[in-house]
Amino acid sequence: MKKKILIPIEVLKEESMPEGIIDLLKDTEVTLLGIHDIPEQTAASQASMQYKERIESILRNIKSRFVESGVKTETRQVFTHNKEKTIERIEEEEDIDATLLLNPMQTHKKILIIYRYKENLKKAGELINQMGLNKSIVGLMLVEPEDTTLDQGVSILMNTGIKQESIKERIKTRREDIVKEIENQSSEYGLIFIGKVGKSIKETILGNISEKIKKATYGPVILLEGMKSIDKPEELEES
Repeated sequence: MKKKILIPIEVLKEESMPEGIIDLLKDTEVTLLGIHDIPEQTAASQASMQYKERIESILRNIKSRFVESGVKTETRQVFTHNKEKTIERIEEEEDIDATLLLNPMQTHKKILIIYRYKENLKKAGELINQMGLNKSIVGLMLVEPEDTTLDQGVSILMNTGIKQESIKERIKTRREDIVKEIENQSSEYGLIFIGKVGKSIKETILGNISEKIKKATYGPVILLEGMKSIDKPEELEES
Protein backbone atom coordinates (compact mmCIF):
# COMPACT_ATOMS: atom_id res chain seq x y z
CA MET A 1 0.00 0.00 0.00
CA LYS A 2 1.30 3.43 -0.92
CA LYS A 3 2.18 5.82 1.89
CA LYS A 4 0.08 8.98 2.15
CA ILE A 5 2.09 12.19 2.36
CA LEU A 6 0.73 15.58 3.45
CA ILE A 7 2.43 18.70 2.08
CA PRO A 8 1.42 21.97 3.79
CA ILE A 9 1.98 24.91 1.41
CA GLU A 10 1.78 28.56 2.42
CA VAL A 11 0.65 29.57 -1.05
CA LEU A 12 -0.20 33.16 -0.16
CA LYS A 13 3.38 33.62 0.99
CA GLU A 14 4.43 32.42 -2.47
CA GLU A 15 5.79 29.12 -1.18
CA SER A 16 6.32 26.99 -4.28
CA MET A 17 7.00 23.33 -5.05
CA PRO A 18 10.79 22.86 -5.30
CA GLU A 19 12.22 20.91 -8.21
CA GLY A 20 12.68 17.24 -7.36
CA ILE A 21 9.89 16.92 -4.80
CA ILE A 22 7.44 15.42 -7.29
CA ASP A 23 9.98 12.84 -8.42
CA LEU A 24 10.78 12.03 -4.78
CA LEU A 25 7.10 11.28 -4.08
CA LYS A 26 6.26 9.54 -7.36
CA ASP A 27 5.43 6.24 -5.63
CA THR A 28 3.31 7.74 -2.84
CA GLU A 29 -0.11 9.38 -2.56
CA VAL A 30 -0.11 13.12 -1.87
CA THR A 31 -2.47 15.60 -0.21
CA LEU A 32 -1.60 19.23 -0.92
CA LEU A 33 -2.75 21.49 1.91
CA GLY A 34 -3.02 25.16 1.07
CA ILE A 35 -2.75 26.77 4.48
CA HIS A 36 -2.88 30.40 5.52
CA ASP A 37 -2.31 31.86 8.98
CA ILE A 38 -4.77 34.61 9.80
CA PRO A 39 -4.61 37.19 12.63
CA GLU A 40 -6.67 36.53 15.74
CA GLN A 41 -8.98 39.41 14.91
CA THR A 42 -9.71 38.08 11.40
CA ALA A 43 -12.61 35.66 10.96
CA ALA A 44 -11.87 32.54 8.96
CA SER A 45 -15.00 33.12 6.85
CA GLN A 46 -13.73 36.57 5.93
CA ALA A 47 -10.35 35.17 4.85
CA SER A 48 -12.08 32.46 2.84
CA MET A 49 -14.15 35.01 0.91
CA GLN A 50 -11.03 37.01 0.13
CA TYR A 51 -8.54 34.26 -0.79
CA LYS A 52 -10.42 31.04 -1.63
CA GLU A 53 -10.35 31.32 -5.42
CA ARG A 54 -6.73 32.42 -5.50
CA ILE A 55 -5.60 29.49 -3.36
CA GLU A 56 -7.72 27.04 -5.38
CA SER A 57 -6.04 28.21 -8.57
CA ILE A 58 -2.52 27.81 -7.17
CA LEU A 59 -3.26 24.37 -5.74
CA ARG A 60 -4.84 23.27 -9.01
CA ASN A 61 -1.67 24.17 -10.90
CA ILE A 62 0.57 22.32 -8.43
CA LYS A 63 -1.73 19.30 -8.44
CA SER A 64 -1.57 19.07 -12.22
CA ARG A 65 2.20 18.65 -12.06
CA PHE A 66 1.87 15.73 -9.65
CA VAL A 67 -0.92 14.12 -11.67
CA GLU A 68 1.10 14.42 -14.89
CA SER A 69 3.82 12.38 -13.12
CA GLY A 70 1.31 9.69 -12.17
CA VAL A 71 0.94 10.69 -8.51
CA LYS A 72 -2.54 10.35 -6.99
CA THR A 73 -3.09 13.82 -5.55
CA GLU A 74 -5.82 15.56 -3.55
CA THR A 75 -6.04 19.18 -2.42
CA ARG A 76 -7.45 20.93 0.63
CA GLN A 77 -7.25 24.49 1.88
CA VAL A 78 -7.64 25.96 5.33
CA PHE A 79 -7.50 29.33 7.08
CA THR A 80 -6.38 29.06 10.67
CA HIS A 81 -5.20 30.83 13.81
CA ASN A 82 -2.96 27.88 14.76
CA LYS A 83 -1.13 26.22 11.90
CA GLU A 84 0.46 23.27 13.70
CA LYS A 85 -2.74 22.13 15.38
CA THR A 86 -4.67 22.49 12.15
CA ILE A 87 -2.13 20.38 10.27
CA GLU A 88 -2.42 17.73 12.96
CA ARG A 89 -6.19 17.59 12.50
CA ILE A 90 -5.82 17.18 8.75
CA GLU A 91 -3.28 14.38 9.31
CA GLU A 92 -5.82 12.50 11.39
CA GLU A 93 -8.73 13.08 9.00
CA GLU A 94 -6.74 12.01 5.94
CA ASP A 95 -4.98 9.09 7.69
CA ILE A 96 -1.61 10.57 6.73
CA ASP A 97 1.56 8.49 7.08
CA ALA A 98 4.02 11.40 7.09
CA THR A 99 4.11 15.17 6.60
CA LEU A 100 6.68 16.84 4.36
CA LEU A 101 8.01 20.33 5.10
CA LEU A 102 9.13 21.99 1.89
CA ASN A 103 12.73 23.00 1.32
CA PRO A 104 14.78 22.86 -1.90
CA MET A 105 15.85 19.37 -2.96
CA GLN A 106 19.59 18.80 -2.67
CA THR A 107 21.62 17.09 -5.37
CA HIS A 108 22.85 14.44 -2.91
CA LYS A 109 20.42 11.94 -1.44
CA LYS A 110 22.05 11.28 1.95
CA ILE A 111 19.34 10.69 4.55
CA LEU A 112 19.38 11.57 8.27
CA ILE A 113 16.85 9.82 10.51
CA ILE A 114 16.21 11.49 13.88
CA TYR A 115 14.30 9.25 16.27
CA ARG A 116 13.71 8.15 19.84
CA TYR A 117 11.53 5.07 19.44
CA LYS A 118 12.37 2.01 17.36
CA GLU A 119 8.94 1.78 15.73
CA ASN A 120 9.74 4.99 13.85
CA LEU A 121 12.72 3.33 12.19
CA LYS A 122 10.57 0.65 10.60
CA LYS A 123 8.29 3.34 9.22
CA ALA A 124 11.29 5.33 7.97
CA GLY A 125 12.75 2.26 6.26
CA GLU A 126 9.46 1.45 4.55
CA LEU A 127 9.11 5.01 3.28
CA ILE A 128 12.72 5.16 2.11
CA ASN A 129 12.14 1.97 0.11
CA GLN A 130 8.90 3.26 -1.38
CA MET A 131 10.69 6.44 -2.47
CA GLY A 132 13.35 4.34 -4.18
CA LEU A 133 16.08 5.67 -1.88
CA ASN A 134 17.16 2.36 -0.31
CA LYS A 135 20.65 2.68 -1.80
CA SER A 136 21.22 6.10 -0.24
CA ILE A 137 23.74 6.79 2.52
CA VAL A 138 21.91 6.93 5.87
CA GLY A 139 22.79 8.53 9.20
CA LEU A 140 21.02 7.81 12.50
CA MET A 141 20.51 10.37 15.27
CA LEU A 142 19.12 8.84 18.47
CA VAL A 143 17.53 11.23 20.98
CA GLU A 144 17.66 10.18 24.66
CA PRO A 145 16.49 6.62 23.99
CA GLU A 146 14.06 4.78 26.25
CA ASP A 147 13.75 1.40 24.58
CA THR A 148 16.41 1.10 21.89
CA THR A 149 20.07 1.56 20.94
CA LEU A 150 21.86 2.66 17.79
CA ASP A 151 22.89 -0.94 17.09
CA GLN A 152 19.26 -2.03 17.33
CA GLY A 153 18.38 0.82 15.00
CA VAL A 154 20.80 -0.49 12.40
CA SER A 155 19.24 -3.96 12.65
CA ILE A 156 15.71 -2.57 12.23
CA LEU A 157 16.68 -0.64 9.11
CA MET A 158 18.45 -3.69 7.68
CA ASN A 159 15.23 -5.68 8.14
CA THR A 160 13.46 -3.14 5.90
CA GLY A 161 16.00 -3.70 3.12
CA ILE A 162 18.62 -1.03 3.81
CA LYS A 163 22.13 -2.45 3.67
CA GLN A 164 24.40 -2.15 6.70
CA GLU A 165 27.18 -0.58 4.63
CA SER A 166 24.80 2.25 3.70
CA ILE A 167 24.43 3.31 7.37
CA LYS A 168 27.52 5.47 7.72
CA GLU A 169 26.94 7.65 10.77
CA ARG A 170 25.48 7.04 14.22
CA ILE A 171 24.86 9.96 16.57
CA LYS A 172 23.40 10.04 20.07
CA THR A 173 22.25 13.38 21.45
CA ARG A 174 20.52 14.96 24.41
CA ARG A 175 17.17 16.66 23.99
CA GLU A 176 18.58 20.10 24.77
CA ASP A 177 21.20 19.71 22.02
CA ILE A 178 18.99 18.45 19.25
CA VAL A 179 18.39 21.76 17.44
CA LYS A 180 22.12 22.39 17.38
CA GLU A 181 22.76 18.87 16.10
CA ILE A 182 20.22 19.31 13.32
CA GLU A 183 21.93 22.53 12.28
CA ASN A 184 25.37 20.90 12.44
CA GLN A 185 24.37 17.86 10.40
CA SER A 186 21.85 19.24 7.94
CA SER A 187 24.40 20.44 5.38
CA GLU A 188 25.60 16.83 5.03
CA TYR A 189 22.16 15.41 4.32
CA GLY A 190 19.74 16.07 1.47
CA LEU A 191 16.69 14.68 3.27
CA ILE A 192 15.82 14.52 6.97
CA PHE A 193 13.29 12.18 8.59
CA ILE A 194 12.09 13.05 12.11
CA GLY A 195 10.24 10.42 14.14
CA LYS A 196 8.12 10.75 17.24
CA VAL A 197 10.33 12.15 19.99
CA GLY A 198 7.89 12.73 22.85
CA LYS A 199 5.99 15.91 23.72
CA SER A 200 8.64 17.67 25.81
CA ILE A 201 11.31 17.04 23.20
CA LYS A 202 8.90 17.94 20.40
CA GLU A 203 8.39 21.35 21.98
CA THR A 204 12.16 21.79 22.27
CA ILE A 205 12.79 20.83 18.66
CA LEU A 206 9.80 22.26 16.92
CA GLY A 207 8.21 25.20 18.64
CA ASN A 208 7.07 26.99 15.51
CA ILE A 209 7.77 23.90 13.46
CA SER A 210 7.70 25.20 9.92
CA GLU A 211 10.08 28.00 10.82
CA LYS A 212 12.64 26.42 13.16
CA ILE A 213 13.15 23.20 11.25
CA LYS A 214 13.13 24.75 7.81
CA LYS A 215 15.64 27.39 8.88
CA ALA A 216 17.87 24.72 10.45
CA THR A 217 17.93 22.48 7.39
CA TYR A 218 18.92 22.66 3.74
CA GLY A 219 16.62 19.99 2.30
CA PRO A 220 13.05 18.72 2.76
CA VAL A 221 12.00 17.40 6.17
CA ILE A 222 9.67 14.43 6.56
CA LEU A 223 7.80 14.16 9.87
CA LEU A 224 7.16 10.44 10.31
CA GLU A 225 4.43 10.91 12.89
CA GLY A 226 3.20 14.29 11.71
CA MET A 227 2.28 16.79 14.40
CA LYS A 228 0.79 15.58 17.65
CA SER A 229 -0.96 18.48 19.37
CA ILE A 230 -4.16 18.55 21.43
CA ASP A 231 -6.22 21.73 21.09
CA LYS A 232 -7.99 22.56 17.85
CA PRO A 233 -8.05 26.17 16.62
CA GLU A 234 -10.99 28.03 15.17
CA GLU A 235 -10.86 27.56 11.43
CA LEU A 236 -12.81 27.27 8.23
CA GLU A 237 -11.88 24.73 5.61
CA GLU A 238 -12.78 24.50 1.97
CA SER A 239 -12.54 20.99 0.54
